Amino acid sequence: MTEADLHAAVVAAVNEMHAHQDAYLPQLKINIEKAIRKNNSGQVAELDGKIADLEQEILKRTRARQDCDDLGKEVIQLREEKYQLQLEDASKETLRQKIMELEKVLAGINGKVEEYDDALDRKLIERITIYDDYFTVEFKSGIEIDVRL
Repeated sequence: MTEADLHAAVVAAVNEMHAHQDAYLPQLKINIEKAIRKNNSGQVAELDGKIADLEQEILKRTRARQDCDDLGKEVIQLREEKYQLQLEDASKETLRQKIMELEKVLAGINGKVEEYDDALDRKLIERITIYDDYFTVEFKSGIEIDVRL
C-alpha cells in the first residue's frame, strides 16, 4: 500500500461520510445523547456523602486513639470509584463535542472531495487501519468506514 492509496482511502471515506451523513449522524447522536443523559452525577454525590461520613468516623477514631486504617483504605477506594465515574462522564462529553465538530466540518464541505486534504484529515480522522485488501477509516466521532481500493 502506498501513501497515494492511503490518501485515496481517506478521500473515499470522507465522501462516503459526507454523502450519507443523514444516515450516520442522527443515530450516533441519539446514542450519545442517551449515554450522556445517564450521567454519573447521582452516584458521584452518593460517593461524596459516603466519603464525608467515613472522614468523620476517622476523626472520631483518631481522637479516641483507635485504629482507622480500614476506614482510610475504604475512603481511598471510594475516591477511586468517584474518579472513574467522573472520567466516564468527561469522555461522553468529549465524544459529543467530536460529533458536533464532525457535523460542522461536513457542513462546510461543498460537493465531493476530489483530492486529499491534510487539514481535513486532521479534523475528521482518528485512525486508519490498513489490511491486505482494504482500509478501515475511523472518524473522531467513532464512525468507521471500510474502503476497498
